[in-house]
Amino acid sequence: MLSDIYQKFKGIILNPIETFQSCHDEPLKTTIPYFIAIISVFSCLSGIVNMFIVGVISFFYPGMNLELIVIISLLTGLFSILYSIITAVIGLIVISLIFHVCIYILGGRKGIEKTIKATIYSFTPFALIGWIPLVNIVAWIWLFVLEVIALREFHGVSTKRALLAVLIPVMLLIVVILLAILAYFIIIKTGSVMVV
Repeated sequence: MLSDIYQKFKGIILNPIETFQSCHDEPLKTTIPYFIAIISVFSCLSGIVNMFIVGVISFFYPGMNLELIVIISLLTGLFSILYSIITAVIGLIVISLIFHVCIYILGGRKGIEKTIKATIYSFTPFALIGWIPLVNIVAWIWLFVLEVIALREFHGVSTKRALLAVLIPVMLLIVVILLAILAYFIIIKTGSVMVV
């Protein structure tokens, strides 16, 4: 089983199209162990990085003794691991539903299982390098590119339709974030909430 997970991981990184085509017909239940494996690795590495960062920052904070720094660092690492696992599971469900609605509207009719598989497999680069600060920007881009390829392969739609299925929700999210930031600055500047 571990060698299968490793081979799939390697295939998605080095040759995603061929890998997606080869696992097109496998049931979702065989994809779940892969998801558990990559989320476990990502969560542990992310926890270690966060533990280290908090430990270094705490070391320079006045009045912190070594015992307290170690406790805070360990708790941060543990919380980070749990947080990563919980958000990955919730994120998988929410993101898969959003992408599925979009791909369905654009002609993808192969079922939500294919969309869930596409979302799981597209998370692979994020599991590989997403836990590294600043480098995770590359992981996000790679993740979106793989999501487009996976949706195209699993749903049998054109690249253009798969790209739209990914870009529409991403662009909507960016617009919502920008509007929230704008609203925040308007509230700060005026000191009150504007009623329209």
